[in-house]
Amino acid sequence: MKSLWIKSTAFFAVVGMLAAQDVAPAQQRITLPFSDPSRPKTLSVNIPMGSLKVTGYDGSDAIIEYSGRGDGSRHRSQREDPPQGLHRLDQPSNEIEATQENNVVRVKSGIWNQVHIEIKVPKQTTLELKTLNGSIQVEDTSGEMTIDAMNGRIMIAGASGPVVAHSMNGRIKASLTQVSAAKASSFSSMNGDIEVTLPADLKARLKMKSDHGEIFTDFDVKVDTSTASPAPATDDRGKNDRTMYGTINGGGPEMQFTTYNGRIVIRKK
Repeated sequence: MKSLWIKSTAFFAVVGMLAAQDVAPAQQRITLPFSDPSRPKTLSVNIPMGSLKVTGYDGSDAIIEYSGRGDGSRHRSQREDPPQGLHRLDQPSNEIEATQENNVVRVKSGIWNQVHIEIKVPKQTTLELKTLNGSIQVEDTSGEMTIDAMNGRIMIAGASGPVVAHSMNGRIKASLTQVSAAKASSFSSMNGDIEVTLPADLKARLKMKSDHGEIFTDFDVKVDTSTASPAPATDDRGKNDRTMYGTINGGGPEMQFTTYNGRIVIRKK
């Protein structure tokens, strides 16, 4: 009996390994050169489901690596060989579409595809990143970035340039090495904490609001008391307006921090 149990266990283990190999998504790679590396470059990504990581590097191309799984209705057809003498017209559902035109690289996937994408781009690249259900991570870039994660967290590390980051249901955590004085930056979440680390010598004007949370910082913030009124201010919905204004190091470009359910933490690097 013991021998039979061991053989049965081994059998199911092998079956499990084969099943895992059968459905495991394969890593794929696409390299797209920008039309003119000397001109401004843009990366635009829109994926409904999955995770996205963008990293800046010293190269000149956009290098896209991805894996994913499409809707279940196509798993069977993807594993079968095509009928004799026929070739497939439609694309596998775990594929992404990646194009380059006029120095803009665009990456997108189908609405039912869950993909995991990692992209390397030249550090000075403008980023336009969007997910519906998934996280977004950005590292070591110095271009302007607009990030929208509807249901997922946003992580930014070692980046500079103006940032507009929004999550409806997710945490935002960012560490910036430099902040551009040319444009304002904004971090907002409906349901999630916002934690941003900024250079210690940054000059900025702050606009901060948390409807149901606290605001913390280790900067010496000069709070603008002129915006306070004897009676509690209200917004256009008749609710108390908890917006705070202040400056650090004498003031500079505006930075906004807004969350409805969550706390705001502004750290000094």
